[in-house]
Amino acid sequence: MNLTDRAAIGQIIAATVTTSAKPISAVVDSHASAVKYSTAARNLGVPQGVLAAAVTAALQRGDDPASCPEVQRVATASQISGEGVSQGVDAIVFETFREAAHNNADQLVESWRVPFDKAAATLTAAHQSIGNLALDDAAAIMLKGGDIAKVWGEAREAAATIDRIIMGWSALGEFTRLANRDQSWNVLRLAVVDLDTIGSLDPRKISPWEAVLAGLELDLPTFTEYQQRVRAIENAKADWSRQADQRNTDALTGRRVTV
Repeated sequence: MNLTDRAAIGQIIAATVTTSAKPISAVVDSHASAVKYSTAARNLGVPQGVLAAAVTAALQRGDDPASCPEVQRVATASQISGEGVSQGVDAIVFETFREAAHNNADQLVESWRVPFDKAAATLTAAHQSIGNLALDDAAAIMLKGGDIAKVWGEAREAAATIDRIIMGWSALGEFTRLANRDQSWNVLRLAVVDLDTIGSLDPRKISPWEAVLAGLELDLPTFTEYQQRVRAIENAKADWSRQADQRNTDALTGRRVTV
């Protein structure tokens, strides 16, 4: 298993464990099984000197070391404990986990929606108290007084929760090949956005708080819904481009320019 897959798996599991999302048993069980067998494969080795000790013991008994069960066991363990074997085991057991994650991707997203929606509601409520200040502008926020420190702390934790879920969502999409990590439409992982609105944002880099400040309603999509969001923006861009081309053609040919 490569480092990219290993990192993705960690982010998928973290999105559930660190946000109190309801675990999906098929995914949790498959992950636990993969970790169990991966760990076992890495513990197959024997300490240095054990093989020599087993051979010596056989000779002292007057036995043929080559036919001694203990020597054979130790020798076999030494042969199968290499990095190549453990990597091969990882490839097999984590491919099984990939299949479980793929088959339960929608269920995972649904489980993440519960803490996501709760955090989104917290950010929306905090916006009423904090206003349009940047969430990391502590000095300006504290000047508002009252219970603003509590509101600010809750908003920061809510934003962190959404960030962890989005990281897990992105990792799940890449790991299961249901969506790539294309940065072009990061905002669509947070909310439904039309072409006019997306033109006023940097769709590649927008935080949950910035999305709230932009007036977006935070909504975590399934992978099917995400693809629909992407297609809607791409179709709208294509329509706008066709209309612009037609206006240019009309202007060049002296026709009445349509709006």
